[in-house]
Amino acid sequence: MTSILAIVIWAGGALPSLPPTDHIDINATVSAATGVSLAGANGQTFAARSPTLLALEVGFRHPQVPWLEVAVGLLIEAEPQPSVGVDPKLRMFVPVRPVRPYVLIGVPAIIAPRTLLGVQAGVGLEIPLHRRFGVLFEGSASTFFLGDDRMNESVLLKLDAAIGVRTYF
Repeated sequence: MTSILAIVIWAGGALPSLPPTDHIDINATVSAATGVSLAGANGQTFAARSPTLLALEVGFRHPQVPWLEVAVGLLIEAEPQPSVGVDPKLRMFVPVRPVRPYVLIGVPAIIAPRTLLGVQAGVGLEIPLHRRFGVLFEGSASTFFLGDDRMNESVLLKLDAAIGVRTYF
């Protein structure tokens, strides 16, 4: 919801430093990720492979602020039990070409059938291969501190790597 509000504000020119615009740059990304999950309980740390995660995202950029992307994503965990979640995030790009490095922050949340809420930080690389599509490589650390899918009410840390395909509209 916050992402949509930010887009409306940008498009409407409600921020004094941003002029109104007649269009927003939009992209869509499909990516897959996995990595390692760490959790502590009773003085021990447990490690396991992170569940395979499929992310479907839509990103928005104001033409006057091309270095900042507001994205909202649908998360689908494929294993061990299928789960669904949302992942609003901000990507801040370094203005270099042709490869575009970025940092990201987000608030991933698994909402069904169990719940998890956390924060995310990471780095990535966007490689445009054509005017209409490109690939993404992303590494992130997510810390889940709320929800009923944590071992013994501990904090869950996920270190994941993702690869994705992006299309530009």
